[in-house]
Amino acid sequence: MDSSSLILLTKSNLLIKVLDKNTLSIPEAVYEESVGKGIEKGFVDAYQIERLKTEGKIIVKKADKNNLAFIENTFMLHQGEKEAVALAYELKTHLIIDDRKGRNAAKILEIKLTSALGILEALVDKKKIKKEDGLNALSILEKEGWYKEELINKIKNKLMGDQKC
Repeated sequence: MDSSSLILLTKSNLLIKVLDKNTLSIPEAVYEESVGKGIEKGFVDAYQIERLKTEGKIIVKKADKNNLAFIENTFMLHQGEKEAVALAYELKTHLIIDDRKGRNAAKILEIKLTSALGILEALVDKKKIKKEDGLNALSILEKEGWYKEELINKIKNKLMGDQKC
């Protein structure tokens, strides 16, 4: 997972639902970007993420040096995205990432991926959250994220109707 997705899922109260019966591995750079820098700035979401780490729901992992070197030499990504892609590649797991360049790198490497919006859709479809809570989360994602208006509206329309997301 990259930092922006981690922060957005935390702010929208979706991360706690994802971690209900799961754990999440994040790379060191993502932890530092979202928690280390966030606590320095007094961001509430940083303290929430730190608590989830303390509870063992979030596990901070170091990406393999060889995988990280390959990613660094192949793609022009920020450190958090590099490590997130490298770790997902190494663990052969899904990647939650909102960064366009990071998503493109994951596609090239055939890493299955989703976004914070994709997580929202899945939680609603699986009835892990009520549609009203989904709309509230979408409002936060719209305000805090960098999503295209048509994508937000598409999901909003699905949430307000009976269609699956």
